[in-house]
Amino acid sequence: MAGMSALPVEYFDDFDDFDGFAVGSPVVGGVDDAQVVALLGEVEPGVLAMTLLRGLELEGLDELQRIEVAAAWERQQGWVAAQAQLALAAVTADLPGMAVAEQVRAQEFRTDLIAACLRWSPMAAGNKLAVAERLAGDLPLTMASLEAGSISFRHAFVLADAVLELQPDEVAFVEARVIEKAAQQTVAQFTRAVRRAVLAAAPQLAAARHDQAVAGRQVRLLPGVDGMADLIAHLPAVDAETVFLALDGQARRAAAAAKADNPEAPAQPVGAGRADALLCWAKDAWPTRICRAGRAAARRCRW
Repeated sequence: MAGMSALPVEYFDDFDDFDGFAVGSPVVGGVDDAQVVALLGEVEPGVLAMTLLRGLELEGLDELQRIEVAAAWERQQGWVAAQAQLALAAVTADLPGMAVAEQVRAQEFRTDLIAACLRWSPMAAGNKLAVAERLAGDLPLTMASLEAGSISFRHAFVLADAVLELQPDEVAFVEARVIEKAAQQTVAQFTRAVRRAVLAAAPQLAAARHDQAVAGRQVRLLPGVDGMADLIAHLPAVDAETVFLALDGQARRAAAAAKADNPEAPAQPVGAGRADALLCWAKDAWPTRICRAGRAAARRCRW
C-alpha cells in the first residue's frame, strides 16, 4: 500500500516501551509513513529504528521528510559504528591479564588476524584496533554520543586518535572539554577543538609531536590522471605560509602585468597562477641542461 510502512503490528510486540505507535492497537495494515518520519527523532538508533526506516516508501514523502529520513540513517551509522568498535575492541579485551611477552605475541597475532579477515593492511589494522580500544575503554562519553547517533564516527575517530598517547586523566580532560559541543560541530570544527584541548592537557607532548613532525618534513611527487601529477610539500605551518604567500604574490603580480598588456584577455584562475609561479622558480633554479633532461623524462613518464 503506497505511503504505508510494510510492518505488521505484531512486529512491535517486542517493543512494549515504545510509545510512538499504539502498540497492540488495530493498525493492522501498517502505519502512515508521514507519521513514522515525524516520530523518528523519538526512536533511539538501533534495530527498531532501522526496520522502520527500511519500511518507508520515499516516493510518498516530500523533500523535507526525505531529508529527515536521510538524517535518521546518518544516526544509524553512528550506532552501527559504535557496535563495530565495541566488537573490535573485544578481540583484545583479555590481553591485559596475560604476561607481558605473551601479551605482545597475542597482540601481534590478533592484529594480523584482523588485517587478514577485514582485508586491511597490518598497519591499518593496528591503528584501527588502537582507536577502538581507546573508544571502548577510555572515552565513555564519546561512545555514548556515537551510539546515540549524536556524532559521526569521524568525530569519534578524530578524538580517539588525538589522545592515543595521553594519560588517562589527560584523556578524560580532553573528552570532557570537547564532547558537549561535538554534536553541533562539523568534523573540521571538532578537530580544531580537539587540538586545542590536547594542547591544554599536554603541552609538552604537543611540543614533542611538533618537533617530530618538523623532522618529517618532505616534498613528494604523486602520479595523477590526464597527464597531471601532484607535488605535495609537508612543511611547518609558518614555512608553508611563507611559500604560499610568495607564490601568491608572484602570481598576482604576473596577473596584473598580463592584464595591463592585454585588458581584453580572460584572467586565469589564481591557483593556476601560483602553479606557474612555482614552475618559473624551478626553471630559474635548474641549469638549462638539467631542466631539459627533466622535461624529457616527464614526457616519457607513463602516468
